[in-house]
Amino acid sequence: MIRLTLPPRPGRLTEEEQDRLARKYESTDQAVWGAPYLKEAVFAIAQGKCAYSECRLNQEGNYMEIDHFFPKSVYPQKVVEWGNLLPASKKCNLSKGDHDPAEEPIVNPLTDNPQEHFCLVEARFRGKTQKGKSTIAVLALNDTIHFVKPRFDISNKVRGILEERKDELDGGLESFQSKSSSLKKFLNKLKGLMEQASPSQEYSATVATAILQSEDYEHIEQVLRRESLWDEELEGLLGGLRARALLK
Repeated sequence: MIRLTLPPRPGRLTEEEQDRLARKYESTDQAVWGAPYLKEAVFAIAQGKCAYSECRLNQEGNYMEIDHFFPKSVYPQKVVEWGNLLPASKKCNLSKGDHDPAEEPIVNPLTDNPQEHFCLVEARFRGKTQKGKSTIAVLALNDTIHFVKPRFDISNKVRGILEERKDELDGGLESFQSKSSSLKKFLNKLKGLMEQASPSQEYSATVATAILQSEDYEHIEQVLRRESLWDEELEGLLGGLRARALLK
């Protein structure tokens, strides 16, 4: 889970339209949140990912559902309120169900910083706060098949790539210093890995955490800084890792 920024409300979803749709829902129980323009706007909130698990949505077998953070069964007036609608995987939406965060608070990625409430240890979420612990339980974020295994596989892949980059750096530093093309190729591969933790990428918090927890990454950064090969782009990418990693 990463912190999300709520985009501007869709132009068609005026205050009057929100009130009209809420009244329609209360009187007919129709799924008034299903208009294509609204689905598209909600989908964009997390850049095509589940707001909770960060799995990619609208791929085969994992289509987006709209989660009402404050459940529509308890808060019908919020049924299309902008900021109450989040893109979710079917697994997260089913697990959350009609949970009322006013009764038992859980993390809202639009208003809370997940880094304050979670850390990732061996691809499993651990709560730093009671809100974090409740969120893990309510959303089943440690479901082995749906979430832990994908996070574990991604973490292993990241560690493997970093080990390759470390060996490449240690074995070719002299060449990097004499051949700008060799250095550029190495740096591009490192930057490409770090970019996998950008907000638009699947499981970006997992990638960021795996990188920053890696001793191989720490070694690479130290060598590049020592040899004055660490550039502004790498520094910017490192800032992104720190903004999304779920560390102890």
